[in-house]
Amino acid sequence: MKADGKTFLTAGKFADVPRRAELEQCEAARAFLVTCRQPRDYFSLRDRDELSKRVAQLESVEQVSALSFSSGACYTGDLHEGKRWGYGECEWSDGAHFQGLWCCDFPHVYGFFTFVNGDVYEGQWKFGYFHGSGSLRALSGARYEGSWEWGFRHGRGTEMYADGNRYTGEFAGGKRHGVGTMRWKSFGNVYEGGWDSDEAHGQGKFTWGDGKVYEGEWQHNVIQGKGRLRCVDGGVYVGDFVAGKFHGQGKYQWTDGRVYEGSWVEGRMHGPGSFSKPGQRRRRGVWQQGKRQHWDEGV
Repeated sequence: MKADGKTFLTAGKFADVPRRAELEQCEAARAFLVTCRQPRDYFSLRDRDELSKRVAQLESVEQVSALSFSSGACYTGDLHEGKRWGYGECEWSDGAHFQGLWCCDFPHVYGFFTFVNGDVYEGQWKFGYFHGSGSLRALSGARYEGSWEWGFRHGRGTEMYADGNRYTGEFAGGKRHGVGTMRWKSFGNVYEGGWDSDEAHGQGKFTWGDGKVYEGEWQHNVIQGKGRLRCVDGGVYVGDFVAGKFHGQGKYQWTDGRVYEGSWVEGRMHGPGSFSKPGQRRRRGVWQQGKRQHWDEGV
């Protein structure tokens, strides 16, 4: 699901939206606070009937039955100084439809937008952008519920995918970014931790459906850095990882008490290290590709 308001904007619905700096200084924003007696009330609305009742409070002085545009769009609702302002509905020639509040010709404060493909956004708006709290539901079954900023998922939210996967956490610029939890339905895997542009990054914990658990550092969806891995058979490795494999310095302990501590290369014991068994002294030696080559003399 492409869950961002840019799909709406670039479709030509509101191609002339002013730059953000201009919006912040727009006199229309201040005028709207006068036009609506209690504009903040709309932020909590979640029902079309309730919305219709509240918009009756609007002090708009002009009413029209219909207003047509050269693009083929048709608007029915309130006007102010010749612009869509107050409550109204607009339907475009391609079938897209908006119902809600308007300011200075832009959807503003609260409304419902139905895309051409049937996807529906319901929530807060700011001058033509999804902005504030809202939900986007796709016909595929995918949906996003949470915070938006200037047309993008931004802040905290929950995204549910058509295949049953689910992410709950922080977003920035339309991507998973910050701290969050991703759950994969088909395999039962769970990742909890840092994200950067839709990728696991920083500190995180990954639990596989078979019981294997990794806790440690990630770099762009790859286990990389220092961490701890508990294997399915109960063995535990603590140390360095490169590209998801034991690589560098690390310690592995088997469930029967055996311990190897030393150098690893691409998942195998390789180089100098030490090995011990329960009740026996630790011995130092050299390993190559997982096999011991010799014990150090006198050790």
